[in-house]
Amino acid sequence: MLMECVPERMTSSSTVKFLKAEVADEVYEVGESQGGVAPAMAAALGGGYLRQFVEETGWYNEIFLSHVVPGDWWRGLPHPLQSWLRNCLGGYLLYFACGFLWCFVIYYWKRHDYIPKGPAFHPHALLFFYCFLICG
Repeated sequence: MLMECVPERMTSSSTVKFLKAEVADEVYEVGESQGGVAPAMAAALGGGYLRQFVEETGWYNEIFLSHVVPGDWWRGLPHPLQSWLRNCLGGYLLYFACGFLWCFVIYYWKRHDYIPKGPAFHPHALLFFYCFLICG
């Protein structure tokens, strides 16, 4: 398991970044010049981290998309596109659910606390706007 993953050093003479990953008692240090940060983590963890990450996000995609999207057409999409679809639809659902709850609380449940009683515009204000439109 990954214990620590921090940028180790960056010298002013070179633009090589180093990654330090501690796995159990062993310490791995791999720079970008040796294949990059992602391959370094995969090498440090025996390649199991990326596989575990893809399996877990695939499970999330399966749970969410099988209940929200009709049919099985989404199963043929590549994994990154499935994850994007899951995040996009989840964001839309969360956005509209929060908007519905906000409208319910403000306009129905607590309407007397947030909306004053009486007409929204005073008749004199409406007369002013009417005169402004005619003369304006």
